[in-house]
Amino acid sequence: MANAKKGPRMIKEIRRLKDMGLGVKKIAGALGISKNTVKSYLVAESAASGTDAAIYSASWAALVDWDLVRTSLHRGNSLKWFHEENIATSDLADLKLLPYVSFWREWKRRFPTYDLDFHKDHPPGEKMEIDYKGDAEGLGYTDLKNKAFIQCKLYGSVLCHSQKVYFEATETEKQEDWFHGTECALRYFGGVPRQIIFDHAKVMITRSDWYDPDINREFARFAEHFGLAPIPARPGKPKDKNVIEGALGIFWRWLRPKVRSRTFFSLSELNAFVRDHVEIFNSRVQRKYGLSRSSRFDLAERASLKPLPEQHFESAEWKKAKVHPDCHIQVEWNFYSVPYKFRGLEVEVRMTRSFIEIFSGLTRIALHQKQHRSQRGRYTYDRAHLPAVHLAMQDFVPAKVIEDAEIIGEETHRLISKIIKESSHPYLHLRRCLGIVRLKNKYSAQKVESASKVINDIGNWLPRLRDFENIVKSPLSQAKEPSAAVNRGSNPNLRGMDYWRDKPFH
Repeated sequence: MANAKKGPRMIKEIRRLKDMGLGVKKIAGALGISKNTVKSYLVAESAASGTDAAIYSASWAALVDWDLVRTSLHRGNSLKWFHEENIATSDLADLKLLPYVSFWREWKRRFPTYDLDFHKDHPPGEKMEIDYKGDAEGLGYTDLKNKAFIQCKLYGSVLCHSQKVYFEATETEKQEDWFHGTECALRYFGGVPRQIIFDHAKVMITRSDWYDPDINREFARFAEHFGLAPIPARPGKPKDKNVIEGALGIFWRWLRPKVRSRTFFSLSELNAFVRDHVEIFNSRVQRKYGLSRSSRFDLAERASLKPLPEQHFESAEWKKAKVHPDCHIQVEWNFYSVPYKFRGLEVEVRMTRSFIEIFSGLTRIALHQKQHRSQRGRYTYDRAHLPAVHLAMQDFVPAKVIEDAEIIGEETHRLISKIIKESSHPYLHLRRCLGIVRLKNKYSAQKVESASKVINDIGNWLPRLRDFENIVKSPLSQAKEPSAAVNRGSNPNLRGMDYWRDKPFH
């Protein structure tokens, strides 16, 4: 039908469809004519009117304030939101019934500033991408105590095939926030994909490299726990994870006006609002596919996911510590035992909410129940870690400490002997005894002896080193020498106490 003649009705219909924003291919398909027929008409019409077909403008376009549209987009709002809030609710009939696709095409003709990307095919259940929104200004809550606004970050996860998303707000971007958000996303999806794609954040990559980056040890444990293959994107290449980059931008532009219209007073209240809108967002029909994200997930991707592990992942922090002479290491404010053969060596400590794991190289050498942070100065030990009596430490043994205390004085000897002998193990409070004895170098043996007498009189057999040193520094605890007696000679000018006895009473 390339040579079909165009009657008045067809010409009118071509003009109407063109005004709606449809392209040449769509018009030709709708009218059952060839694309060349449509093009020839448009070229002839533009030539007759003295205009160029390349700068065609719809008849309704003059009714829209395009500067206002551009300002709205610069403020972070989406074009879809502007159409829903301003065009679809307009009092003008030509704008009120205007489809979004026509509005979008006219915007693209006027402002063709967006780059084109090649489409990537993602098999169902293959990839999951995670990231944080770079700038989510306005996402946060108001602290009721000080009335301050707490700015939050927007975490996001997406399954690449169905593009089903999960978002939540966090106060920081620490390791536990990444792990908690990713685990919540996996449990929201109801399964585990094969790969997880991420950028070179410090919580996932310890040493960045284009070809062979070093995966963070704790993140490797997290991926192993869920059966994920950690695939880092190339540094400086955000398009390697373009699905989550686009989803974060689209979701935040859609959510931003709704968040700003409300006030939240806690992080949990804010996240409840975000998760409710995640459900709405996943249920919105995508024009490109004619289905919602949830529908595509249910049809093609849900069955492809691996099952979730029953146990939750417990995130941990790593630190290095040196084993003290008493076979203990200090973690935060408490002490944990290590096998005595590691005295003086540096070990690695993995701290979870419940346990303390101690490693020498790749070998775990100790496991302890973690003391609560409210507890300070507590010792947790395993008897098997401490040396036998006949293999006592050569540097500082209890007998040597008792001998040094005896040199200081009787009260110090009594205090140190009681601490060592009444403990469940002679090495349990050895460091505390060493600290007490060594105070003589900082102050004096006499002051340490006086402080020991104060402690013995009180009846406290296990004083804290800090409390003991405060007593040593206190001038009230030092014994004062008795002052010498004053011997006065006779003085004729002094009347004395009995001068009145020889005076007659009047």
